[in-house]
Amino acid sequence: MQCQVQATPQHADPPILLRYHAECKHLGYKANSTLVALFSDPAVGCVEHINLADNYLGDVGCAVLCAVLPCLPCLRQLNLSGNGLSNDAVTSLVAACNAHPQISHLDLSTNILITRSGGQVLFDFISRNPRVLDLRTDETLITDYYRTRI
Repeated sequence: MQCQVQATPQHADPPILLRYHAECKHLGYKANSTLVALFSDPAVGCVEHINLADNYLGDVGCAVLCAVLPCLPCLRQLNLSGNGLSNDAVTSLVAACNAHPQISHLDLSTNILITRSGGQVLFDFISRNPRVLDLRTDETLITDYYRTRI
């Protein structure tokens, strides 16, 4: 689902923030204060880099973030290191990144719940997506076989 990011009156919440809260409610997830602050900025549609390192989003928080990625058409770099992500989050993230026009740098390091099967999904993703220039998976449980190929 595409998100329209447009100028809104200063008293109104930006569309991405409304969508974020709706996704949080739908998935029963408490909104992340860092993302609420980011999505409250009227210029969020132009953001190119988001650093969410050590925010412990978890798999559900990552799924919520994936649902709003279409609202961030300029996003190039996404740092999700140290967020307690597992293979389920990797699957959601790869689907969202495949549909995203710009993401070229993705940091999933220090997510020790990402294992060999997550590595296989990431290997397939990077093999089919030449736009991705940097994918970091240090300090995960991805096997050396996939880590050296990613």
